[in-house]
Amino acid sequence: MTERPMVHKSRKRTNLIFAALGAIATLSLASCTKIPELDEAVPNWVRRADYPELTKLDPSTTTKVLPQDRSEEIEQEMTARQNNLERKANWLRTLDANDVDQNGTSDGITR
Repeated sequence: MTERPMVHKSRKRTNLIFAALGAIATLSLASCTKIPELDEAVPNWVRRADYPELTKLDPSTTTKVLPQDRSEEIEQEMTARQNNLERKANWLRTLDANDVDQNGTSDGITR
């Protein structure tokens, strides 16, 4: 009974070796394939063409601003947004049902 696991392991190892040899043979044959030279595939008008004019990138695409560096600015923006939303909410609370038309809007609300 102890021989059986050894036979199974050796058969598995042999299959793995044959698979690796098959892969190596396939890659070797593929590397022998003739590929036309790259120069033959490029038309003459492409070879004679001028290089395109290069433009500089916008500095904002290359400069990384960390959130820690903008924390005060972000906090001020969020506080302003919060105050604006609170003012709108308070104004909506003060609206009387008679002030609202059939569409649920008032003349004071911008659409």
